[in-house]
Amino acid sequence: MPELDWEPLDFLQCLGAAPETNEGDIDWDGDWVYEIKQHAFTLELVLWPNESVVALSLMPDDQSKPMISFTVVVRGPVIYKNEKWGEYMVFSKCVVVPSRYYYHQHNDVFDNDKYPGWVDMELSVYPTIRIEFK
Repeated sequence: MPELDWEPLDFLQCLGAAPETNEGDIDWDGDWVYEIKQHAFTLELVLWPNESVVALSLMPDDQSKPMISFTVVVRGPVIYKNEKWGEYMVFSKCVVVPSRYYYHQHNDVFDNDKYPGWVDMELSVYPTIRIEFK
């Protein structure tokens, strides 16, 4: 499994939040958790860099369960963009999967022949949280 191609400082710049990290007992088990509160919502972004897996959950502040939650395997680089309208992260060549461990159970999601489809996911948090698939 290839590692996530990313720059942690780009996330700090774009998200405006430092992560909580859990390196775990095994090198590949560490996660990075970003929590961003905007208006009446909380976005939780969890990265497992050694697995190229990213999970997102968006929760209204007045509810205990997320209104949307999904996981992607990122097959391309994560790119920080600073455009005239704002800053955002592009997660390139994502495969949307049902869980973090999907790749353990269903072949290699990095195999373009078995999984030819992918989407780019854009994430911005200012002025509002925006998640867009292209």
